[in-house]
Amino acid sequence: MMQKGENLIERFECSTSKRSYVVVFSVVFLAFFIVMCFSFLMAGKGFLWLTDGLEQQYVFFAAQGEWLRQILNTIFVEHSFALPMWSTEIGYGGDMLVTLFSCIGDPVNLISVFFPLEYADLALNMTVAIHLYLAGLIFSFYCLYKGNGRFGTLIGAVVFMFSGFTLLAFTQVFMLACLVYGPLVLWGIDKVFDRKNPVLFIASIALCFLNSVTFSYSICLLLLVYCLVRYWHLDEKKTPRGFAKWVFKIAGYTMIGALIGMVFFVPNAMAILGQGRLGVDRPEALFYEPLYYIKLLAGFLAGTDVGADCSYGFAAIALIAVFALFGTKKSRDVSGSVDGIMKIMFIVLTVFLCLPAIGKVFNGFAYPNNRWVWAYALCVSYIVVAVMPRLLALNVRQKRFVVIGSIAYALVTGLVFLPFASKEVLFSCIVLIGLAFLLCNAKDIAKQKAKLAILGSTFVCIAFVFNNFGSIFTSGGPHAASRQVGIGRSYELLVNNNPSNVVSEIVDDSFWRYDGSRVPMFRNSNMVQHQNALLFYSSYYNDLVDRYHSYMGLISSSMNFSYTGLDARTPLEALAGVKYFVVPKGQTDMLPPLFTHKAAC
Repeated sequence: MMQKGENLIERFECSTSKRSYVVVFSVVFLAFFIVMCFSFLMAGKGFLWLTDGLEQQYVFFAAQGEWLRQILNTIFVEHSFALPMWSTEIGYGGDMLVTLFSCIGDPVNLISVFFPLEYADLALNMTVAIHLYLAGLIFSFYCLYKGNGRFGTLIGAVVFMFSGFTLLAFTQVFMLACLVYGPLVLWGIDKVFDRKNPVLFIASIALCFLNSVTFSYSICLLLLVYCLVRYWHLDEKKTPRGFAKWVFKIAGYTMIGALIGMVFFVPNAMAILGQGRLGVDRPEALFYEPLYYIKLLAGFLAGTDVGADCSYGFAAIALIAVFALFGTKKSRDVSGSVDGIMKIMFIVLTVFLCLPAIGKVFNGFAYPNNRWVWAYALCVSYIVVAVMPRLLALNVRQKRFVVIGSIAYALVTGLVFLPFASKEVLFSCIVLIGLAFLLCNAKDIAKQKAKLAILGSTFVCIAFVFNNFGSIFTSGGPHAASRQVGIGRSYELLVNNNPSNVVSEIVDDSFWRYDGSRVPMFRNSNMVQHQNALLFYSSYYNDLVDRYHSYMGLISSSMNFSYTGLDARTPLEALAGVKYFVVPKGQTDMLPPLFTHKAAC
């Protein structure tokens, strides 16, 4: 007799309604998202990191909202159509489009137009949930388009949304856009190979170029690899002419999408190419340090920062799916072709993660950086989707392969790498072995119960990993509670309680800047204070300003993309138009000689 829970899963699997899938997906997403950020919510913390989150992401998101409202007012109220493109509130003065590029190219961030500065913090935190939800939904529709089962698609979407890469949500909010556009581009290019309408591919490429220079660059490199593998598995005769035809077709569609995105891409690409740090020669070793590879292997089942900005890790079901993929042989049919593509992509991307030279290529030849690991998460998650049906119908040889592989992995990570393995890894290994044995005995239990076990184990793994990560926020570690902004407190920190906010009391219609000493100088804070100051923090910087600081020997400007004031140097203060200087009350010894009258207190 079938139980209620089993009946629900059966009905979900057999249904063809997209609406029913979206409803179930939404409920599952809500449960996983709550457990993902549970420990942060309990501590009253949001997703914004006190460094990049507060001084860059919040500021740019809030400034974008104000800029968009200003543009709308200019067009619909003043009817002048004169778009404000330059602001003196950005460092020494900066281009709005270049400064806000990391934010404004993402359509999700357009919600900033509806939120004033006081509530922009809440809206930016909301974008995390929106990005993850859209990422899972687009991934799901892609998998369903490829003819995969609904339950496998749901599990794969969960693995994709809540992989270790998603830990970046707590430090680099804007980078979650990769999870949205990655499966969208993959869906689009597969429609091209299926000889269907290329509009989706062109639109997805355009969104990539509108969103990020580095992301669009890496997506083109990854597309090159995938297209070569995909072409090799096409069911057609391979000829130089046929290959050239596909090259020109895909290159043409990519170029059209790129041209659409050039309105944002070109000025920002020019800004990056003009930066001096790109020309710095940094010698790199042929391989990473041994600890990197240990973390790469042991961290497959736990969200972790491996090194080289590589945050990854998956629920136990992902590793079992990989074992099942390589333990299964398929004939040369459509299914076998898909297996071949998945195997090659998994091997190639794994090799890419192991070589510093590849990481350097993906980072514009600057230094090894593996933030493209979202693509690895996409590959692993799709393997989960495609392999899910056979996990419930393994033969004896396949069962042996899965069980032995799971035990071997658990022993290696739990014993050999014990000094380097976190408790998340050890816990996940226990879940891995238990799930492997359960699936290998699926014939003795209802398949619906096995599916419930898969969903439950995935939930437990993700809950344990994310909440143990969150517990670090109360232990004084590198991501201690003091490093995370309280929900809704960004405006309070940068404006209401910012000591330099005293300059807002000054009534002076002339152009002036302020500087300070011995007071917190939040970089970019003047952008939300609407004051002119010598504060700046952004990856898109003016190299001429960097040279100026270097020539002047400013100690506070050791980072070319960040600076805070002029070290109270009187000639430089006068040259930069600094009229007011902020110091703590009663500590006038730090005032430069030219500042003699109290303007506000």
